[in-house]
Amino acid sequence: GYPGSLADVAFVSRFTLAGVQSWTRNLVPSAIYCQGRAVALDSLGNVLVTGVADGSLNGQPSAGSYDAFL
Repeated sequence: GYPGSLADVAFVSRFTLAGVQSWTRNLVPSAIYCQGRAVALDSLGNVLVTGVADGSLNGQPSAGSYDAFL
């Protein structure tokens, strides 16, 4: 599992073709509340995740109650 104690954490995990977990990343580690809302792949195979968070994003202070991220 993910080593954290937050109730709402948005994360992305990578798995091998055999189903073995390679890694897990917390998308907004500084947020008290973080919820992923959608996942998509671009034409190069990059994973794009959108959602909302209550906390700073990449060192930027929160602009209000909840901020969106991509």
